[in-house]
Amino acid sequence: MHVPAALAFSALHVAGFVILRQAVYLAAGSHYGYGPLTEDFAYELRKDALSYVLIIAIFWGVGRLTPRADVELAQDLTPTSYDIRDGARLTRVRIDEILAVTSADNYVEFVLSDGRRLMMRKALSAIENELGACGFLRTHRSWLINAAKMTALKPEGSGDYTVELSALSVPLSRRFPETLAKLRAP
Repeated sequence: MHVPAALAFSALHVAGFVILRQAVYLAAGSHYGYGPLTEDFAYELRKDALSYVLIIAIFWGVGRLTPRADVELAQDLTPTSYDIRDGARLTRVRIDEILAVTSADNYVEFVLSDGRRLMMRKALSAIENELGACGFLRTHRSWLINAAKMTALKPEGSGDYTVELSALSVPLSRRFPETLAKLRAP
């Protein structure tokens, strides 16, 4: 892409300065002759190719250093819904309707606030990666919860806890101290 663009850039540059010089010479009452096209254009092409590379490098550098509003906006947006696929069936649910996700062999089961339980063939770790930015926390090797839906946190002894999400009780293993710290934070 850049080779034809550099050739076009050079051709336009040479044509532009030839026309400009001819206009100046004509205004002065003289005539301007460019010379042999092959020799002079090859000389100009080397200079113009370097100029083209420098211009592209400047635009690329400025583009990398300047924050783009559309990229920042896209990074700030968190999804409001999630698609649960079970075979050919697709169920779209709002993120705030999901209470928890539990693993069931090669499947995960979504526990929704309305009492529905939907299955999907996917690893719990993949769901954690997808919903982690939405406030979901791993509480156990087989449980992921929506931290915003927590209603109570009860100690069970030996460092384990039970997290209550409305009528649902989910285990919080002592092996997840960072989750406990996040759930205790105001």
